[in-house]
Amino acid sequence: MVPDIWVSVESFALTTNGKIDKAALPDPELTQLVTNVYTLPRNVLEEKIADIWKKLLKVERVGIFDNFFELGGHSLIAMRLVAALR
Repeated sequence: MVPDIWVSVESFALTTNGKIDKAALPDPELTQLVTNVYTLPRNVLEEKIADIWKKLLKVERVGIFDNFFELGGHSLIAMRLVAALR
């Protein structure tokens, strides 16, 4: 697992046991969470693939830079996706 966002800190606050106090860690800025701008499918093939994703993931819109797993996809839906694309 690789973090989506990195937050730099000068030092870590510690608990009385000497462990990192997770509650004292800073929250990331919300602007860092928005990585993709919605981009419409550009051609017929991308539209067909986006329609399949919408149907399988039960979402209203799919952009060409959207992440399958961030939209709720998982390994079982991925198998259904492969079958639908064939």
